[in-house]
Amino acid sequence: MKVFTILASLALCAGAAWAGGLSFNPGPRGAVAPEGDEADTALELEYDTGTRQYLCVSFYGADRWFGVDFDISQFPEYRGVTRVRVFSDPGWPQPGWDGFNVALFELSGGVPGSIIWGPKFIRPRRTTPGWVRCRVNWTLPVGTDNFIAAVEQHYDYPECDCYAVDDNPEAGGHSWQYYDGSWGSYPGNMGYKNIMIRVTVNDATVDVKPTSLGRVKALYR
Repeated sequence: MKVFTILASLALCAGAAWAGGLSFNPGPRGAVAPEGDEADTALELEYDTGTRQYLCVSFYGADRWFGVDFDISQFPEYRGVTRVRVFSDPGWPQPGWDGFNVALFELSGGVPGSIIWGPKFIRPRRTTPGWVRCRVNWTLPVGTDNFIAAVEQHYDYPECDCYAVDDNPEAGGHSWQYYDGSWGSYPGNMGYKNIMIRVTVNDATVDVKPTSLGRVKALYR
């Protein structure tokens, strides 16, 4: 039996906490720390614990977005968004990467809005589970202090890539999902409610190269 058939069967047996979703937990695995960051000018914004609890996908990919909101109002000089990191796994729901979209959405008055950067389609290179990087190198407009970093599954199950939720069963209140034409708070999957997406911001503008990012300081946990 092929590996992807076994994994898919396990996921279907596990059930789902929201309509149209699947989840699979092959066991806890810690987050992979950023590599090659030498300077001191970058901040990585995060709400997740760093430990993956479940891998998740939707039956349908197109126009299904899953994201995390961020507030940089306390860091007014940090307007250069240099990258988005998403925890994913090339081994499920089928071996290898199919690719997914990454985008930033506006968030005003606690209400998600339209795309302000992207979408950018990426097909990761890494061969093991962990943090997938998407280069952004874009400066937030003046007055934009709140935004959502999100991923679109893009392809239908099982020809798709997964996202992850962490091991904290308490909702942090920063995770979102978009489907059927509207945004809503992420209700969670199998009792876990915090999506593992992180954003790195810099105190410079769009000409900052990802290789110059600083020693990443964990915030928002």
